[in-house]
Amino acid sequence: LAGMGGVSRHKLAIAVAKAGGFATLGMVRESPDFISDEVSRFRQSCDKPFAVNLIPRATDTELLHRQIDTCINLQVPVISLFWDIDTGLVDYLKKKGLIVIYQVGSENEANEAIDAGVDVLIVQGIEAGGHIRGSSSTITLVKEISSFSRIPVVAAGSIATGEDFLRMLKAGALGVSCGTAFLATNESNAHNSHKQKIIESNER
Repeated sequence: LAGMGGVSRHKLAIAVAKAGGFATLGMVRESPDFISDEVSRFRQSCDKPFAVNLIPRATDTELLHRQIDTCINLQVPVISLFWDIDTGLVDYLKKKGLIVIYQVGSENEANEAIDAGVDVLIVQGIEAGGHIRGSSSTITLVKEISSFSRIPVVAAGSIATGEDFLRMLKAGALGVSCGTAFLATNESNAHNSHKQKIIESNER
């Protein structure tokens, strides 16, 4: 489950985790109290591993520090990050014993994240929804980055069916990260009008 801000909250995360997927709580710019509440609600209904997604560049520095402290105090097992590679933050989180996932959109970013010590790469292509960091198609990036990456590669963008999932595995990914595919579900926290727009959309 992609860490969609405002959408990937505890109900959707629980549903994905119970179905066998890896859950992410989208907590970008959320308050520490809200993060604590969402983590608590997830844990009350599910004992599966999960991540909290944050975007350092999109968050006030003081709030980001409080978010990180909250996640560490709650013993959140995995932090998922996006946008510019914050090597200092990665090093800090690793020293605190957390698993770090970083979403990247280019070969250069992938190398930077690997050198920073992250544990998993989410490789995002231009077809992805939400914030686009990708610089070429998902399958092209997955092939390029998985050819040299010494850590697991997860594909993001243009994945809507089982066939798409298999296509990414054949390209070298070890998993996929889906956002739009889960956005219109009953468990999603997206507004009903947003869900309806997704359902009614076509190739344009």
